[in-house]
Amino acid sequence: MDDIWIAFFVAVLSPAVLAFLTQWSARTARREDWKRQDEVAAAAVQAANKLAEESRRAAQNTDSKLEHVVKLTNSNHEELKKEIAAYKDEIRVLNERLLESKGKEGRTETT
Repeated sequence: MDDIWIAFFVAVLSPAVLAFLTQWSARTARREDWKRQDEVAAAAVQAANKLAEESRRAAQNTDSKLEHVVKLTNSNHEELKKEIAAYKDEIRVLNERLLESKGKEGRTETT
């Protein structure tokens, strides 16, 4: 009779124990997967934050370089404008001298 009870418990309880162990194993595997996914997501967030910070630094560096180029260009432009103004003054003075000399030449020929 004891053998019948043992066979009955084995027949009834073994599928239940097997199902419990299978579900427990699956839950454990899912938890481990979720933990790995959380770690990967955290690493991705850190990488994205580092990339964003590097992008900000690069943008600031580029902006400062562009500002420097603009300042140099503007200063060169101002220098060129001053040089052109000086050349125009020289040309004006030379034209005046030329006109004066032609005026003197014209007066001496007629007298």
